Amino acid sequence: IDAVKNSVRNLLLTNKGERPFQPNVGSGIFALLFEHANMYTYEAVRNNIQDMLYSYEPRINQVKVKIDANDEKNEMHVTVGFNITGVASDETVDFYLERLR
Repeated sequence: IDAVKNSVRNLLLTNKGERPFQPNVGSGIFALLFEHANMYTYEAVRNNIQDMLYSYEPRINQVKVKIDANDEKNEMHVTVGFNITGVASDETVDFYLERLR
């Protein structure tokens, strides 16, 4: 279970082109942090996370993404919930996304 959680976290916090010999692996969610914060940006982040996990993590299913945004600080608290194939429990991974520039 911990290996799958670490894999999910690593996939989401990796930018595209960051992994050698795997230029398509990674999410584009950090680039979206510099867009104007509105419901369309949050929906784009949610879709990006779901697409990434369904494409590159075959051990999970039923991905649910919850975003709590703090527009004043330009940060998002992201909670990703999912089921691991063959395991009967629901798992979550939490992390913060924030602009650093």
